[in-house]
Amino acid sequence: MTTKGTDVALALGVDPFNLPKEPPRMKQFTSAILSAALALPSLSLYSHQAQADWGPFETGELTKKEVLADSSTQALNVLNARVITDNDAAFKEKIAIIQSAKKTLRLVYYIYSDDHSSSVLSEELIAAAQRGVKVKLLVDYHTNYKHLDLFSAMQRAGRQSKNGGGIEVRLFNRPTVEIMKDARFLTSDCSPQAKTSAATTACSQDKLAKINVSPNAQTTFSNLFISGLYSKNVEALKASIFEGGNLDLNALASGAGETSPAELEQLKDFGRLLFDAKFRGSLEAKIKLALAFSLYSDQLDPIYRVLSQTLPVERERNEAAKKDWSHLTDFIHHKLLVSDDVQIQLGGRNIEDSYHTQPNPLTAKYTFMDTDMSVTLKSPDRSIGDSFDRLFNFKAMVTSVDEVRREVPNDMVQNMDQTKMAMGMCQAQKKSNFSRYDACVSETFKKLPYKSADARMGDAIETMRKNAVIFRTDYKPSTTVTNDALSARDASSMLLTYVENVPYNRSAARGSETRIYGSKDGNESKNGKSIHSLWIQSLRNVCKTSYDTNQKKNVILHQGYVLFPGNVMRALGSMMNGEWDCRNVNILILTNSVGTTDLNVINFFARHQLKALLERAATSTALGRPRIRVLEYKTPVGAPALSLHSKVNILGDDVFIGSANADVRSYYMDTNNGFFFRGAQDFVRDYTAKVSSIVADQTRIDDVTKLLLTTPNEAMISQDIAAITGMVKAKDKAGRLTEKREKMISDLVRKLQTHVFNTSRQLLDVNWIEASSSRGEASNNGTQEKQRIQIELSEEFSALMMLL
Repeated sequence: MTTKGTDVALALGVDPFNLPKEPPRMKQFTSAILSAALALPSLSLYSHQAQADWGPFETGELTKKEVLADSSTQALNVLNARVITDNDAAFKEKIAIIQSAKKTLRLVYYIYSDDHSSSVLSEELIAAAQRGVKVKLLVDYHTNYKHLDLFSAMQRAGRQSKNGGGIEVRLFNRPTVEIMKDARFLTSDCSPQAKTSAATTACSQDKLAKINVSPNAQTTFSNLFISGLYSKNVEALKASIFEGGNLDLNALASGAGETSPAELEQLKDFGRLLFDAKFRGSLEAKIKLALAFSLYSDQLDPIYRVLSQTLPVERERNEAAKKDWSHLTDFIHHKLLVSDDVQIQLGGRNIEDSYHTQPNPLTAKYTFMDTDMSVTLKSPDRSIGDSFDRLFNFKAMVTSVDEVRREVPNDMVQNMDQTKMAMGMCQAQKKSNFSRYDACVSETFKKLPYKSADARMGDAIETMRKNAVIFRTDYKPSTTVTNDALSARDASSMLLTYVENVPYNRSAARGSETRIYGSKDGNESKNGKSIHSLWIQSLRNVCKTSYDTNQKKNVILHQGYVLFPGNVMRALGSMMNGEWDCRNVNILILTNSVGTTDLNVINFFARHQLKALLERAATSTALGRPRIRVLEYKTPVGAPALSLHSKVNILGDDVFIGSANADVRSYYMDTNNGFFFRGAQDFVRDYTAKVSSIVADQTRIDDVTKLLLTTPNEAMISQDIAAITGMVKAKDKAGRLTEKREKMISDLVRKLQTHVFNTSRQLLDVNWIEASSSRGEASNNGTQEKQRIQIELSEEFSALMMLL
């Protein structure tokens, strides 16, 4: 179905923006002024109230027992709490918490930078360790491997404590055994006999046989590849693959017909491109790869054949290896600071200037608008520390800095000039006896005057000190005082728990956890996705409570990134279809625009999903459907760019504040954490008012509801193609974007966006599942079969969108 949503709605006699109104029958907790400011019109209170389908064994309510079952802690006994939206205040609070620590500090962050504000925080951690505090820091491996020398330096400085303190840093999502095997495969050559064999798999089989003899052994080039991969050093990746694999690009090109010098230069990047597209899941790489095949046509076939023997892209690998590569970039996305089990700060902010300063010359391109929550407990509570320690000790994915240095040393990647020099000096060995080339490069490198780890650690400390001085002297924080404390009534009455998405089943015995990849719809809790389990239950709960009390409730998703995973889309479908009676619920999604986000690819996909959602809301004939609006921040004119990074969710009377975006990655791939709380009536009222004031400011906000609903699909796709092509052109310094390549982009974008829109419709309503579905005659097998297919589609959708 491709009819425009508004046309369908009007044809059914339903105006999606002017539903009939009746006076509210009960006093609302949110005043009429707030409702007007939010521009969320009252829903009809029909005299005939259809019975919602809450399930045969469910009331539809989210009980305290269910909340605690999905929480990583018991109910926390709160003394006071703050919800901090000011960057300077958030950083000041973190520093104060660190300075007040007496025994323990536990920290988890996705990004831990070495810039100005981050250097101040690092200094404070070292000072805390030296006065006797035990500091544990967990960071993401993929994002922070490049700071390995800094972490080693911090650990060394922390050991200077005379009072038992210290710093221990660990990294999350270490390279697995299978990835290390493939690193060897990528960076090794097969025997001369295998190379001359007529069998196309001879080379692959020869290399695999060697690897299987000693599966844990690594080489100079495989280590260089892994360190280049995690430090995002393209030069190291290329050198490890082409030198370690003894790959002669000139010989490859000579077998592909006449090749110009410019074309040969492009071919040098083809292996990296192939790897990015196949294993890192890069959308940009996939587009470029399609363009490369379009450009070279048959010329690339023989080159692809040889590269496939070098890169593990066509060989059969076991399921564990496939999962490891698919989830290579599963990040630790937690943001957490805990002091002495009594002070806790979490939210959306990473350790970097962009999150802890106002726009100023020290920051990079973006300054983020974000939200943290700081809580002081009445007495120490070990439950949150225990939850941290469980993740910190999850050996399947977590490794220490010292282990990283042994397994993936960074000496060569940090001294690429000397690495290339060693390769150059060993070319004679490479030609005469390639089997000795790896050892020659390693031995030669060690004899060169490269900068040692000790020297680099010293440099890291010096840089930290200088950056900290610059921050303290040159950066002027805001002096505006914001009243961001929760009321005493909220602090004393609310139920507050700590909730996480983790890569294991929390009910497993400690120490026996096994890694879980992704998740299954309906089994979010068992798969460690407690945040999303609570989100879905909370959406149902807000419908139930508003239905029972005849009281208007708001769902406000104030989120930097919105691309709902399949299970959340199915929950929204239950709201739109009347399965859950949500007639008294207003949904407002406030997010970034393409002009304010730092991840515009999310917006390109999300608006097709949101269009499907708005169309479903407009065309549904269910009496129990909610109202929904979508708003975006405008690109500021004549002001510094501010990008929304908050993750605040008002779910009726429930609230979730933390690190989880409303996107597929935060559900299906990354760890996340946050506070879930209910009973904070003053906060819900005040935050609703805050959002009201933002929404009412037309200089800051665009209401894109009607635009998304009324713009035809083809027009939206054309806009996407124009935008993406424009981005490619802006980077195309060599003028290679030909008409033929533009068509490749157009075809790919059209296919992807059409898939997102059609799948979203099917996730929102089982009746959109085609009767001719390749999965079976769903329409002839009833609703249950359609629901089964819908769950499969949901999981496939999440798996596909995780590539973004």
